[in-house]
Amino acid sequence: MLSDDLIRLQPLLRRIVGHDDDALQETNLRLLRRRGSIRDPVRYAARTARCCRIDGSKSDRQRRMLALPADASVFDPAPTPLESLIAAEERGRLHSALAQLTPRQREAHENGGRA
Repeated sequence: MLSDDLIRLQPLLRRIVGHDDDALQETNLRLLRRRGSIRDPVRYAARTARCCRIDGSKSDRQRRMLALPADASVFDPAPTPLESLIAAEERGRLHSALAQLTPRQREAHENGGRA
């Protein structure tokens, strides 16, 4: 593939990738790397452009999912249902343990360790 061929393919590639400049650049890079070994440049270029556009869409989606919102107030400080369940179980175990103490041990505990 000659650079003239690559220039002629640009309108086709732009239609396929739209405004995704990264996908267009990646497509051109792949075409240049394979120059001389491509039998059907138009089909190869179109398929490569579609793949690069799809890959770009996936990585954009992943970046958006991983990005933290600018407004931290979106995060609810309330405990999750799992955290509430764990806390309730811990309180239950604590009450069970306190119920097994002798009156003197319970009094020491209530007085902060001073009997």
